[in-house]
Amino acid sequence: VTFAAGIFRALQTNEYTESANTLRQSALEMFRDRPLFGWGMDSFPQLLPFYSDDTLLHARHERATSDVLQLLAEIGLLGCLPLIILIASLIIRYLRGRHDIRLTNHMLMGCIGVILLACVDSPFMSPAVCLSFFIVFFAALRWGDLSRNQVDKVDAKPDLIIDQSKRSVPFFTKDDDEQFK
Repeated sequence: VTFAAGIFRALQTNEYTESANTLRQSALEMFRDRPLFGWGMDSFPQLLPFYSDDTLLHARHERATSDVLQLLAEIGLLGCLPLIILIASLIIRYLRGRHDIRLTNHMLMGCIGVILLACVDSPFMSPAVCLSFFIVFFAALRWGDLSRNQVDKVDAKPDLIIDQSKRSVPFFTKDDDEQFK
């Protein structure tokens, strides 16, 4: 009964849902006009009067009520590309490792849920949610690397930029060869 009442209430139209739909539609129209580069950071509030209908005239709105649409409208596809490439490459790297780690999978599913929520709401406008998302995302991927290795072999083969013989700071990857007197 409670679930049905929640669904019924979510599907009802009220003042907020109408204005949120108008804001999302305006952001989508802004993106369609400049899909490649967008309009620039924080341009949504300045351009909204030109793209919205008459129902939003007497109110100032800073956000499009959709993080994804606002990001696309403001920085375009090329601006979103580095973030998409970063997240996709890390996910592909995790999947290629054929790790079937339940904790990591659940953490990544939670991150996917936040991204899906960002399509219809603005969770990333909260600094706590944004920071928590990236902490959970990178912690999940790191846990996927660490949890299936032996304790002593976790970072035994690091990728060094220059050769070990040319480094001024030693980096030890071999067993200690201590001599006791």
